[in-house]
Amino acid sequence: MLILFGTLAFVLEVVAWVALARWGWQIHPLLAAAFPLAFILFWGAFLSPKASFPVLPLPKAALQTLLFAFAAYGAGQVWGKSVALGFFVTAGLTIFAALALGLTATGDSA
Repeated sequence: MLILFGTLAFVLEVVAWVALARWGWQIHPLLAAAFPLAFILFWGAFLSPKASFPVLPLPKAALQTLLFAFAAYGAGQVWGKSVALGFFVTAGLTIFAALALGLTATGDSA
């Protein structure tokens, strides 16, 4: 189960980075690096298994949902509403299921 959630979480993160980079490029080339970098730094500081500033499971799930909502908005700007909705629903279900199972969406034990 941990491998499943860890793998799915990683795939979702990579898709989020790509969506944010593509969306940022459409706005301004500098944002192609800034959007994914902001996502990565925030995730690493607060949401990763080895976060510098760990967050409790419920607020962590809420913050993950907000970050993926931002990435889904970017995906919608780049690939359309259907892809964005599919991405966001997948991310949301993964976060909810991991929280219900006592895991975080990154696959570590809560």
